[in-house]
Amino acid sequence: MSSLFKNNKVRLLLLLVFVFVSIFLVKKLIFPIGSINYDEPVYIYQAQTYAEGRIYNEIPQPQESFKQWFLVDKDGKRFGKYSFGTSLLYIPGVILGNTDVILPIIAVLNVYLMYLLASQFFRKKEALIISLILFLNPYFIIHSGLILSYTPSLLFVLTTLLFFTKTIKEKTSLYALATGFFLSMSFATRPLTAVIISIPLIIIGIYYLYKNFSVYFKLFILTIIGFLPLFELLLLYNKVLTGNMLTMPFTEWCSADKMGFGMRTQSWVNQIVPYHFLDGVKNTYEQLKYVFVYLPLMVFSVFSVMSKKKLILLLALLFIALHIIFNFFHFIAFT
Repeated sequence: MSSLFKNNKVRLLLLLVFVFVSIFLVKKLIFPIGSINYDEPVYIYQAQTYAEGRIYNEIPQPQESFKQWFLVDKDGKRFGKYSFGTSLLYIPGVILGNTDVILPIIAVLNVYLMYLLASQFFRKKEALIISLILFLNPYFIIHSGLILSYTPSLLFVLTTLLFFTKTIKEKTSLYALATGFFLSMSFATRPLTAVIISIPLIIIGIYYLYKNFSVYFKLFILTIIGFLPLFELLLLYNKVLTGNMLTMPFTEWCSADKMGFGMRTQSWVNQIVPYHFLDGVKNTYEQLKYVFVYLPLMVFSVFSVMSKKKLILLLALLFIALHIIFNFFHFIAFT
């Protein structure tokens, strides 16, 4: 029996089962009816609308009696202020009448994807440690029990990184298409996150284009081809709802809400509040105190040093730097 638990596949399976049960209990015991924010009902509202084959509903009458935060009323249409990426994942739960079970499934997929991604660079045992550290992150545990965009965004980001890595290693057309597709899903979930994640991918892509232009240029084109269909669908989605392909629903909700690098707003007092450089510095300092957020990447860095993989170390440090940059701009811009 003891030899069985030494098997890495068994350990991974036990970890994934433990993740599922833990997040299911977090949802049931800590957030049985959701958290005290206005976002969760909107994601469910959108998923219910999509499940019925629509992307918006007619404005109920009398309109003032059916007001809800973060729902936009425009030209007789009522729709959620978020893009479709997150809500798509909850459609099966809406159809089955139980969205709670979707949350632990997303958590399991995230931990497993982290394992697969880490396995591309390190031994299976080290990949398992990195996956465990991701799960033990308090932010991960709490957000995995909430119907918000953070864990769906992580799901699409990890999938993008996994297929991108496989594209570089195996030079496979299908992986390049998948990289583009999941990057577009990330953009349809949390746009600023997708932009931030794209930066190191572009840098790496340029490096490999320089090494072998003829091979990687084809893969680069295929990645764009994989990205465009869903991105075009997102533009059409914006057009139908807001009347402008480049105006996303959250900007229709509040004109100060942008993809990033702008002003924030206190909607409850109908007042736009500009934040400046020092506010960004303060917020970044506050976030850096929660060092456990960076633990998976820090372990990536340690294993990279141990295995003498300088490129992976550089990428891990780059992602930490980008996360810090994201915190800075997140305080002065809506995502």
